[in-house]
Amino acid sequence: MAKSSRDDRCWDRRRAIEEPAHIEAMLQKRPNGRSHKSRTHIANLAPQCRAYLQEIARRRISLDSETRKLHRLLDRYGQEDFVDGVGRALVARTFGAHYVRACMDQARFARGLHEPPEPIVTGNATADAINVVPHDLESYDALFPKQEAAPHEEVLSDSAPGDDESGHD
Repeated sequence: MAKSSRDDRCWDRRRAIEEPAHIEAMLQKRPNGRSHKSRTHIANLAPQCRAYLQEIARRRISLDSETRKLHRLLDRYGQEDFVDGVGRALVARTFGAHYVRACMDQARFARGLHEPPEPIVTGNATADAINVVPHDLESYDALFPKQEAAPHEEVLSDSAPGDDESGHD
């Protein structure tokens, strides 16, 4: 029997191509497999992420707990900020998700950005799984073009009423 789809193969060292449907099927059968997959996902983001997880494992820090916290940071801040924050924490030789978050916030503040909003958790799995992506609000500007002042409207001047700018009394 022929296979209906072709799976890609990766020959790179320490890299894997994963099919999301396969991961979900595995997690349905083995819910505890999520921490290992999450750890692998974080480690494959960049070399500094792999080194950071290795340092966490060497210390008396719960690797599963840290992985869950780091994965939440990754979801909230995005891959670019996350990898940068992990790299900064690794250089400082300070380990823990709280420090990684502080590094990401410092870098964002330096670029004039605020920290991303906290995700809203309702407890309803369906509602919590919804990913709302905000759109650019400037698109509304096209709906309401700016109106220029009417020609009959006067512009206020700095002179007091009754003052004549010509210098005559």
